[in-house]
Amino acid sequence: MHLKIKNIIFSLYIMPSIKILCFHPIFGENATILGQRSGFEVVRDEYKPEKDDFLIIFGAHTQPHIFLQIIQEYHIKMVVIQTEQLQSEIFENKYYIKLLQHPFVFVYDWSEYNAHKLKRTHDVKVRSIYSFDFYGKEPYQNLEDRPIDIFFCGSRSPKREKVINELKETYPHYKFFVDFDYNLTEQEKLCSILKRSKIVLNIPFYDGALETHRCIQAKSCGCEVLSYYSSCDDLNTAYDLFFHFSNNFVKALKDLDEIIKKPKLDHKEWNNRVNSHSLKHNIEQMKNIISLMYNNDEKK
Repeated sequence: MHLKIKNIIFSLYIMPSIKILCFHPIFGENATILGQRSGFEVVRDEYKPEKDDFLIIFGAHTQPHIFLQIIQEYHIKMVVIQTEQLQSEIFENKYYIKLLQHPFVFVYDWSEYNAHKLKRTHDVKVRSIYSFDFYGKEPYQNLEDRPIDIFFCGSRSPKREKVINELKETYPHYKFFVDFDYNLTEQEKLCSILKRSKIVLNIPFYDGALETHRCIQAKSCGCEVLSYYSSCDDLNTAYDLFFHFSNNFVKALKDLDEIIKKPKLDHKEWNNRVNSHSLKHNIEQMKNIISLMYNNDEKK
């Protein structure tokens, strides 16, 4: 009898406390949705590490040295949702590279193209592609009735300024809303303006990038999105039903009605067809990673 009980005890393992952390406000809604759909805890207040934690982190690039310290002191394993373009100066931070390369870290990236480049450039293994989701901001105002024709916000760059100025000169009768100065970091304020906008432009800071996070957020507010083609053919194909693509914005915006009257899939339909399934796969994969990892730890 004693032997049987002992065998049962040794066959058990302690599942970790799975916690979602968000270290950048633009990912707050994504973290909340992941928590609701997975049942994982979203830490809202200051995080205090505990030995049995397993972390899922948005915005790890803001404090990579802190997470390296947590790994060293508490031996905590984690999933990092990698959201940054490889060309970004963030990848000049040696601590962020070390974090992504660490054997206790499982990396999810925003695109396969970026994931392949991470592997070639920094020998970072990406486990999967993460699917960002936002709450639908219904009820929507009809596109025809929205007062802002063209919306863009993002960091200032020569290319972005050139594109916007060219559009303003070509179409002075369009109503533009442009923010290069980080005036829309509050998500409620951003969404309130998006809900009054017809078309949101994706003008990448880095050539060849498709900034899917901001584009999906725009769609969640009922906007149509016009984007340059990215360097990733798979990404272009995947989002072709959701975004409008053109490498000539002046030509594409000649007739706004062409875009407004021929909309792409709306946010709700996109979720039903594609994104909800992708996020469900992300969650199942995370649970499998955690289960296998802790099973293996117990066998050692």
